[in-house]
Amino acid sequence: PDLTFVLAVLALALASIFIPVVNESPLRVLFALPVMLFIPGYVFIAALFPEAGHETDAGSVDEATNPADTAAAIEAERGGIDGIERVALSFGTSIAIVPLIGLVLNFTPWGIRLIPIVVSLSGFTVGTAYVAARRRLALPPQTRLTVPYRDWVRAARSELFDPDDRRDAALNVLMVCSIL
Repeated sequence: PDLTFVLAVLALALASIFIPVVNESPLRVLFALPVMLFIPGYVFIAALFPEAGHETDAGSVDEATNPADTAAAIEAERGGIDGIERVALSFGTSIAIVPLIGLVLNFTPWGIRLIPIVVSLSGFTVGTAYVAARRRLALPPQTRLTVPYRDWVRAARSELFDPDDRRDAALNVLMVCSIL
């Protein structure tokens, strides 16, 4: 479902770029920014880490080992990356992938123009999403990544609209203002 959602956002971005009336509206920026800043990295990370991340019990790893062995043992127990790591890596890899695609386009006859950028970024995203979906389907169902959308929406709604105290409410207002 998450890869389908990502491809739907990509389709909306393509529509907002190429439909004449819409491409002059703020919808173009609204849909194009995630395609440049998040989605290429997300599908890349999904292809690299198709399994779900698991939180570890801190007491399950022997504290007597050195820190490098402890980190390796924790990663071996987890078997994947969790949601926060996935999101952070998605932004980071997108910020690396998109300029690399632009750099490659710069040395082609097409250059860095709208159509070549859109085609190559879309091709990368669709191709990598396909690889990610194939890798996920190869895993046993209990180890596949599933995104808990309902839990996230419920938690975000309660955090934004029902803050614990005035400080949290002020931080929510500040966060919304900084995003805008």
